[in-house]
Amino acid sequence: MAQKTPSRNKNEWGEKMTCEAAEHKHAYLIMAHDKPRQLEILLSLLDDPRNDIYLHLDSRLAIDLSAFSEQVCHSNLFFVERDAVRWGHSSLVACELKLLTAAVNKQAYEFYHLLSGADLPLYTQELIHSFFDVHAGEIFLAFDNFVSKAERDRVALYHPFVGRKGRHRSLSENAKFALDVALEKLQGFLRIDRIPAGIEIKKGSQWFSIPDGLACDVVNHSEEIMRMCRYSNCADEVFLQTFVWNSAWRENLFLSGVHLERPMERSMRLIDWEKGGPYTWTIGDYEELSASEMMFARKFDIDVDERIIFKLATELMK
Repeated sequence: MAQKTPSRNKNEWGEKMTCEAAEHKHAYLIMAHDKPRQLEILLSLLDDPRNDIYLHLDSRLAIDLSAFSEQVCHSNLFFVERDAVRWGHSSLVACELKLLTAAVNKQAYEFYHLLSGADLPLYTQELIHSFFDVHAGEIFLAFDNFVSKAERDRVALYHPFVGRKGRHRSLSENAKFALDVALEKLQGFLRIDRIPAGIEIKKGSQWFSIPDGLACDVVNHSEEIMRMCRYSNCADEVFLQTFVWNSAWRENLFLSGVHLERPMERSMRLIDWEKGGPYTWTIGDYEELSASEMMFARKFDIDVDERIIFKLATELMK
């Protein structure tokens, strides 16, 4: 990973940028693969003249994109070229980089927020912008307090087969999982390690809110990042944390008021990993959600409980 921070000019090295040229505009980067009705609600809650929205829809979802354009009246909505994005695969990292690149090449934004189609804001855009104005230049990114050897091996070893094990998984998914385990053991015996000397691997949730300078730096190093993430396993939870931690950007991490035992607070996302993987919020959680100081929450599922989605949306649109 690079140890320096470039300016917006990709051919120069300079100090960290401020975002005065962004006029306090935010870019929302959304990765979605299903549930178009729920996605329409998310888009309507982000629709604000101070926001531009960049949307990636998995190419396996057959849908007319014009339906989403009708949900957005005040923001600019940009559709990013669609790919098939697989769980745990480097295609997730490639998708994030594609969204960041599209936004960075459009203009400078004060913040870039990565959301999934299963997320919702917990506050109005007025309050969200006010919060991030106070914390201009800071990095909102979750870091786990400990990275195990198995988690480090996600990128230290080669994973040409990424599968998911379980009785409800397909035969091919279970077979890929078994091949991956066998290949990991062989690589351990051969002492293979793809991580360059001096680089400390960090891990956390992939969802982030980052300032323009860091967004540009990540885009400038896209090829380097993809080299590290190619043939990896769940590198979407590793690459940005590792990039930030091993660079000068580490000094800009948001830590004010964060409880270290709740690392998700560093990203200002309310995500419950204790009750699920992650837990899906329901109407019974409304009080917890409405009382939270986090800016965003995940995950929601309109097929599990649409009531919580409509209740939160109704309150935010008042």
